Amino acid sequence: MRLAARLLLMTAVAAGAGPAGTAQTPPKPKDKTAPGDPAPLLKAVAPPAGGVRVRLPAAEGVFGDHYNTYTVTGEVPLAKKKKTDKAETVPVRVRFDNSPFALARVTEAKWKGWGYEVPKNGPVVLPELILPASQVAPKAAKGADVRVRIPNVKLSVVRTLDDSDTVFGCDLDLAVGVLNLLADPKATEPRVYFADKLVEFTAPAAAVARPGTDAPPPPDPKVSADPALVPAGTAPYDLKTADPPFLSLNGKSKYKTAAGGEVTVQYSVSSVLNWSQGVTITHGTALGCGVEFDEDKPLATVSAKALKGTACAGVVKELRLGLLTGPGLKAPKDLVLKDIPVVVLRNDSAHHVTFGAKFVEKYFADAVYTAADERLYGRVKPDLLFDPKTRPADPKPPAKKP
Repeated sequence: MRLAARLLLMTAVAAGAGPAGTAQTPPKPKDKTAPGDPAPLLKAVAPPAGGVRVRLPAAEGVFGDHYNTYTVTGEVPLAKKKKTDKAETVPVRVRFDNSPFALARVTEAKWKGWGYEVPKNGPVVLPELILPASQVAPKAAKGADVRVRIPNVKLSVVRTLDDSDTVFGCDLDLAVGVLNLLADPKATEPRVYFADKLVEFTAPAAAVARPGTDAPPPPDPKVSADPALVPAGTAPYDLKTADPPFLSLNGKSKYKTAAGGEVTVQYSVSSVLNWSQGVTITHGTALGCGVEFDEDKPLATVSAKALKGTACAGVVKELRLGLLTGPGLKAPKDLVLKDIPVVVLRNDSAHHVTFGAKFVEKYFADAVYTAADERLYGRVKPDLLFDPKTRPADPKPPAKKP
């Protein structure tokens, strides 16, 4: 079930000249942006008392993999053979998915390599995951570098077809949901900054250790200087009707399945999806929305052998994504794209569309994803925005014969 949506409003500070001879209040600083630059899309998160806001740098496309964009570094403890053994840790690379619903996985070979036993049934529990990070708030008195300790990480143990000890080239495959082990998502407020390759969240002070080094503070997310771009954010879920935010493919926001049921087109944003096309569509949705694709020409994959031949190229004639735009993000607009290339997942009969990093970076400048309410924010070219009144009506099902 989706997490409750919260509308995060932009804050913009405008300063104007007052009447001659009157005292004027100096304008507030624009979070270290240059004079004349647009204000940040979202207000910086102020952690509550007892909380620490931290930021992690993310690496991109370590292996050029279609499913491996956002990775962060960390450490895990090795299993002790005896209680008296000295505690040891090893460095790990973590595939970090912004989706709160993604799986948490480790390979059997990797788990055994750390000295742990694999149970016959059920998941395993990693005693601790340590993430080196930088403190951004409150301001540290000395040194911004910290180590966030996440306890009791539950993992599924998997085996790979190519006998690799990694999942998509990483030691651990985790989702932002792992931060729920620290606190409620509304308290951690995870954010992913696509353009700046940063992951940010709030951790309880008790989970934060300070190595005592004097590292420089991390840079703030950059802000695009183009004043023509329009601030925008994906619409939240409708809490009254539970309807998902609007998305249509080829004029269809809903369609009938072969079994006769009606499906609403739904989507998510993924930080780890790295196909050059930027969008993946499940086979069920591609068929329901009339997406053109050639099953006889599968795309080459550089992922696991299990994915070989399971994806093919497709084209969506028109894609419409419902947004809220302008100051305060109150004006409904549709992002309208024509003839965009997509990847159709032939082995997935579910009904879903996923927007990956390449799509986000192409159409949303300064993109930031807020995981607590699953919304994407950015600055959009105005010529791609259209009034929702221009939406084509969903095709009516054929009338039943008497």
